[in-house]
Amino acid sequence: LGEGRKRLDCIKNPPEEMSPEDRVTKSMELQEDLNKKSDFTKKLETEKEEIFPKQGEKVSSDAKRFIERLKKVRATLDALDAEVSGECAKFSEDVKYWAEFQTGIKVFEP
Repeated sequence: LGEGRKRLDCIKNPPEEMSPEDRVTKSMELQEDLNKKSDFTKKLETEKEEIFPKQGEKVSSDAKRFIERLKKVRATLDALDAEVSGECAKFSEDVKYWAEFQTGIKVFEP
């Protein structure tokens, strides 16, 4: 999750010049990686329901820590995914408007 945050910050504020197309590509790659981690987390959540005691039964302290950590990971993944999706949409719009601008210039040139 920390790596995902670093990658997003690097896309938003690149250390060197990055084209809008590269930003879209990198944000889409980050979305794919987040989806893989989200799928893995869903699998853990499903297994948790099968393995841990049912609601109302006594749960060990290790199990409670695991459950809390899993909830925190899910919340962080969801927030990061929403932020990456928003940034990707912004960069995609930039690319679209830039292409429209370039097309408009070519129309006016003799």
